[in-house]
Amino acid sequence: MIKPIIGIDLDGTLISEIPSKQAHTEWFAIMSSVLGDPAVQNYADLEGDYFPHVFKVMEQYTGLQIKEHKELLTHFARTLFQMSYIGQAFQMKDKLLYTPFATYLRKLKEKYTLALITTAPEDAVMPLLGMVDCLDLFSIVYKGPIGKKSDKTILLKQFIKEHGKPICYIGNEDGDVQACLKTNVKSILVNWNNTELENVEPDYTVCNVEELNGVISKLEGLNPPT
Repeated sequence: MIKPIIGIDLDGTLISEIPSKQAHTEWFAIMSSVLGDPAVQNYADLEGDYFPHVFKVMEQYTGLQIKEHKELLTHFARTLFQMSYIGQAFQMKDKLLYTPFATYLRKLKEKYTLALITTAPEDAVMPLLGMVDCLDLFSIVYKGPIGKKSDKTILLKQFIKEHGKPICYIGNEDGDVQACLKTNVKSILVNWNNTELENVEPDYTVCNVEELNGVISKLEGLNPPT
């Protein structure tokens, strides 16, 4: 029997998004300090695509030009970020995991192939899973390369090409929803903190494991194992 695939996000879905947000702020604080430029720290608060500012900072610090060394500068920047990410996660290790969700996934694993599909910096993923005792949870761990800017749509397309299409993808932000829309994958948005959502239109929104189970049961009827 071939088990259907369920795709799952990491940051903000399986584990708290707090460490990554703190690492984001810390990255700009560190670079602000080493450059002696207080204005750099303000970049952490920008909405939308902040990566042009990351490249600006990296050019200023290394003297390398983005047009010639884009992948290398991306690698440098994300390496610093993932070190901070791991450090911030360790500080809240006991509160890092969304435990009811992880427990539910272990039950789903009996009937589904669980695939972690994450744009988190690749070298940080396995240590983070180890930190929350989830190294054995996923049959597939699919990570984006550290030398590339994170892009969930590209990553999901690559996953589908290599492993086939998931029956759904469980994420927590608009980027996850948009990636699903562009790849014709059902999107399930988890809102564990029950916060107000604006301008996000997933196929399904759930606030707890009970609601998620109802959605998975519905999808199971549409996608029975073969």
